[in-house]
Amino acid sequence: MKRTLLILLLLPFALIAQKQESIVFKGATKITVKNNLTADENYKLAINKLLDNGFSIESKDAEYKTIKTQIRKIGNWTYKGFLNIRAKENEIIFSGMFDSGIEINVGGVTTKSTFEPIVYKNSGGNKMVFKDMENTALMFSMPLNYSN
Repeated sequence: MKRTLLILLLLPFALIAQKQESIVFKGATKITVKNNLTADENYKLAINKLLDNGFSIESKDAEYKTIKTQIRKIGNWTYKGFLNIRAKENEIIFSGMFDSGIEINVGGVTTKSTFEPIVYKNSGGNKMVFKDMENTALMFSMPLNYSN
């Protein structure tokens, strides 16, 4: 009885931790392209698609099937960022980091902006940066899922 109660109490937390949706939601940090390819095929596809669309590769690891793009300007703002891509069996996972480029000066003390994870929020620069990551994932013309 206690075991069943414990499972029922913990189940909602497990579901939230593994949240994955086909519609973007506030707090999403990853975009997954779903397909029927092997990890090796997805890795090669991701590299070729990125290069064919003007991205530069900062680093790649064939063993772990990971790719990091070079930092690039996002949109017409001061924002810049890079993507981290991981190829797996039947999926390519996108996440990234961005820097707003905005410095704040209060009382002669300047706070410089730093890179932070790309997280979907309903307004401002975060939404624009996430949309840029989403547009990159859409280049693959395959179904997308969003997760945190």
